[in-house]
Amino acid sequence: MALPRHPASWRRQGLATAMILRALPRARSSGFRRLRLQVSDTNQPALALYQRIGFAESGRGYAVLMRQLADPTAE
Repeated sequence: MALPRHPASWRRQGLATAMILRALPRARSSGFRRLRLQVSDTNQPALALYQRIGFAESGRGYAVLMRQLADPTAE
């Protein structure tokens, strides 16, 4: 899923957070165990958003962020 840049008036409204948080359970139920995304390491707002949601950096240059999806049957 690509999250394009939008005009400044659309930013900081929680739209990207809502989209990602809605997609995570669908990814898990579809069999995904880990998600990976790539974002420019100069895009600090995006990096902060992804890290706040639980992604951790695992690369250089373009930031490669990974998130392990929880196993709901393990709880």
